Amino acid sequence: MQELFDSGRIVDLILVLMTVEGILLVLAKSRLGVGLNVRGALSVLLPGLGLLLALRAALADQSWTVVAAFLFASLVAHLADLRARMTTSAEPRNRIPSGVPATCRSGVPAWPGNEHRDVRQEIPGIAHEKLP
Repeated sequence: MQELFDSGRIVDLILVLMTVEGILLVLAKSRLGVGLNVRGALSVLLPGLGLLLALRAALADQSWTVVAAFLFASLVAHLADLRARMTTSAEPRNRIPSGVPATCRSGVPAWPGNEHRDVRQEIPGIAHEKLP
């Protein structure tokens, strides 16, 4: 185990796991409709990739400029991800999420047998005024 850390090979193992995670996220999106598309998966994983490569370079006693370059690349990827999230988060919040059945107009998830039941009215201790 000590050799994995001394050589930086532990980072290679983590990178393999991250690759599997990215593939699973994209497959889940294409098969189940939940997850991330390729662009979304890359934007989430690239900052971590830069940090891991910087760690590997530091563990392998590479030049500080190599470590700094990976850290800078990670920062750029992180800022690009933040910018993409901020521009897409300006959507209206009053829309029904895509996973909520159309029969449930309140935005509360519907389960079989109570498609039209609003569970917000069943919370004890809360005045049950007319909800929209």
